[in-house]
Amino acid sequence: MRRQPWVLVAIILLLTLHPAIPAEEDETALTVYYTSSLNGNLEGCTCQSWPRAGLVKRAAYLRERERSAGSILIEAGDFLDLNADTRLTGHILDVYAELGYDVVCAGDVELSFGGETLIDFKSRLPLYCHNLMIVDTLTGKDIPFTEGPVILAAGRYTVGIICVLEEAVIRFGPKKTAAYGYRLLDSEKTTEALLSILEEKGVDVKLLLFHGRYETLLGFLPRFSGLDAVIFAHEQRLIEGHRVGETHIYSPGDEGNRVGILRLIFEKDGTMKQYNEFRLFRFSIDPDDPLVRKRINEYKKYLKEHYTQENH
Repeated sequence: MRRQPWVLVAIILLLTLHPAIPAEEDETALTVYYTSSLNGNLEGCTCQSWPRAGLVKRAAYLRERERSAGSILIEAGDFLDLNADTRLTGHILDVYAELGYDVVCAGDVELSFGGETLIDFKSRLPLYCHNLMIVDTLTGKDIPFTEGPVILAAGRYTVGIICVLEEAVIRFGPKKTAAYGYRLLDSEKTTEALLSILEEKGVDVKLLLFHGRYETLLGFLPRFSGLDAVIFAHEQRLIEGHRVGETHIYSPGDEGNRVGILRLIFEKDGTMKQYNEFRLFRFSIDPDDPLVRKRINEYKKYLKEHYTQENH
């Protein structure tokens, strides 16, 4: 069938305005899978007013995808439940470890567990927070929770990552943080210092995982140069790609319903293009991850036995 000229022109325009994300096998590309704000939802629910897919859906996608050498998986914080018991917390930590997260940024929810518990979490996950200081209970001295920026090798490229948590989003005042075994340094000054280190090391991609208020991020971001992208978390808003100067901001939204997929394409002239999309999960449609479903059943059995014993 012969196509009309106007049809061909329309197709060309559509491809130009909405270019397809290049295949992950491309050696001149790097893929960043990013998540945030799971809020401890292991199973999720069919809630009509506030749908939550849960880790059981997200894990099915992340476990089955083909992880190439040129990809990384990162989390921007608030993946635990603020009021969770140790069983639920343990299940989520184990699943994150199984999925092979390269970097997990601590959010304000994670900090609510206290300094000593954060150290335990760090032994189970690649957990980072660059402006977090743990207070030594014996000496009273501050010990950096994370020393130096994170630098990952991903295929042909290197990725430098900075994780910071804004002090203002902590649920209690700065004077009380010592009682929880930690304190926070200034997030802006920490970012500036670590960005300088990444520039000196000449990494190919510089990412900031910022857990805090959007207005704060917009306020200090123009003062920096050289940041390629920011993965934003805490407010649980969906940001498909807002640009401030040369820096792009992305956020996968609320309740862990999406995984962000950021493709960075390196051109021959040295420039880099960014393509972003989201994989949306629906509780009633997407498949369960069998291993997570097994954990859910174990957890429900524990809750039933635990509360039955308490009531007798």
